Amino acid sequence: MITVIKSPNADSRSAEDLTKSHISDVQQGLKFFANMLRNAGWAHDFTKRVYMEEFFEALTSGNVKDSQWYKMHISRERHHLLSKAPEDVNLVDVFEHLVDCTMAGLARSGEVYDVDLPPELLQKACKNTVELLKSKVEVLTLEQAVE
Repeated sequence: MITVIKSPNADSRSAEDLTKSHISDVQQGLKFFANMLRNAGWAHDFTKRVYMEEFFEALTSGNVKDSQWYKMHISRERHHLLSKAPEDVNLVDVFEHLVDCTMAGLARSGEVYDVDLPPELLQKACKNTVELLKSKVEVLTLEQAVE
């Protein structure tokens, strides 16, 4: 949980402390998302690792997208936004999608095709990201914080 101190107004006597507090709050929020990005990296394409035999079968079948493995893959991997975006899609999913498309394109053909995510999806990801962060923040009064 990220704890922030309520600061409804600043005056010249408290501005420095409140500014430092705000900077710390933002740093905590960014650290939360940095950890989510790191975790997304560690978990990326886990369905290829965990279901390696099924993945290999799908690859050699000649029609990966019709395979049971692929259907499971896009339903369990959050970053396949054009195939099946999760209801609670967030900007971490968007970053993973962008990085995945870029790295795959460069490694496979040397080119990165336009990543064209629908504006509604991006708006939803923004809203969900705000809600996610809000759910991790506890706002306390100064009195509550020192108790």
